[in-house]
Amino acid sequence: MAPVPGRRHGRRVFAPQNTRPESPDEVGGDVQLGAFNVLNYFLTFGGVGRGAANQAEFEEQAAKIVTAINEMDADVLALMEIEDTDSTGLTPGTPTRPSPTWSPG
Repeated sequence: MAPVPGRRHGRRVFAPQNTRPESPDEVGGDVQLGAFNVLNYFLTFGGVGRGAANQAEFEEQAAKIVTAINEMDADVLALMEIEDTDSTGLTPGTPTRPSPTWSPG
């Protein structure tokens, strides 16, 4: 939205405006970056409106996420809305050893 000249009923008028380019400029290189919102992928259950309600829902959610991530074929991937295992007391992963609960195989 962007302001346009004039007022309507004493208020500024706005009009839809998309200033983004049709596609991004070429930057060179061959690294594929990806970002994926895993929609409340939590290892703990029982949060109201947050993550799976039980183990069966968790396994279904994990299978969908792993399939989608593999389809992305990204070299580097950022995940959003994933639970911090250190705060849960569950076995945390490390930079050299992923958590056993998040391993696409």
